[in-house]
Amino acid sequence: MQSVKDIRSNQIVITNKPILYTWWFKTICLPQLFELLHTEIDFDKLLTKLFDNESYALLDIGWARIGHCTVVEYNILDLRNYHERGLEMGTLAMLRKALCGLLQLPMTKSRAKVNDFMDENIAVEYQEYELEMLESLLDSKTELYYLPLRYYRNKNTNFSESHRNILKHFIDRMKC
Repeated sequence: MQSVKDIRSNQIVITNKPILYTWWFKTICLPQLFELLHTEIDFDKLLTKLFDNESYALLDIGWARIGHCTVVEYNILDLRNYHERGLEMGTLAMLRKALCGLLQLPMTKSRAKVNDFMDENIAVEYQEYELEMLESLLDSKTELYYLPLRYYRNKNTNFSESHRNILKHFIDRMKC
């Protein structure tokens, strides 16, 4: 597991191979992050582990054809100029949209605030897989873990309809 801050400040290059990646958040930041969803989140269901002597909770999982491009350039560094490489990605990473929505920050004016939040609170872990395995692995992991940031393609039935609707509202309504 590597902190977002270390990746950003040390310009770490991760693999360009296909990966399944996980976003881990310091548990101390969860009340702030989930203030708008506090009645919907079952904090006891979160998978947690220690990293650098701090408790982190698994909040989201994703997959990438090209690991470094998706995790580092797109999610962490917020580099959105992917069309020149032939990659079909939206203008703003879902993780960043979710953070903006839940922290009530307009993305057009809050890039530095989102970066600061990510640097202070988030770590990422990844594992390489064969490309054809990624979608089925993602589906099985979303069934297995409680991932309160993942409303899209989440097979876990432990979320209330209200939870899904609130999160979808914040992500879909974000102005990039």
